This record gives sequence, C-alpha cells and structure tokens, in this order.
Amino acid sequence: MSDQFDITQAVSLDFLRTELETGMTFAKVALSANNEDKIRRNQLNARKAYDSFQRYKSRPPVSDADAEELKAKAVELKKLLIKLGETL
Repeated sequence: MSDQFDITQAVSLDFLRTELETGMTFAKVALSANNEDKIRRNQLNARKAYDSFQRYKSRPPVSDADAEELKAKAVELKKLLIKLGETL
C-alpha cells in the first residue's frame, strides 16, 4: 500500500510542478509577444495553470523542500501574472 501512496504522491508533485512551469512559460510568452491575440491567449493559459495549481496544491503531502520549491515557483508565476495585469 505504501508503494502506491508513494507513486501517487510523486505523480501529484510532478503535476503541480508541471502546472507552474507551464504557466510561467505561457506568461513569459505573453510578456514578450507583440500580437494582442497571442498575449491574451497565453495570459489566459498562464492563469489557468496558476488556478489549477491553487486548486490542487494542498492534496499531496509534500516534504518541506518540495513545499518550498512549489512556493517559490508559485510566487514567480504570480509576479508574472501581475505584470500581465491579472488581479490575484
């Protein structure tokens, strides 16, 4: 049973990391784009990733180091979203 829990925890942690990293990528693309449609599309995708992280962040029990890593990435994504005009 512990092995299944460990696998689930690892997959959940990977999901959260991926959401944050994907969100940061979308936000950076939006910040560097010149086309309004491209900016808006990427901004929306970045916000979706941030919201998804917020929704699921408390589900997997994570180590202190993992929690700090996720927190730092979430703060970075939040700063990028604020630059894009999002209110969080």
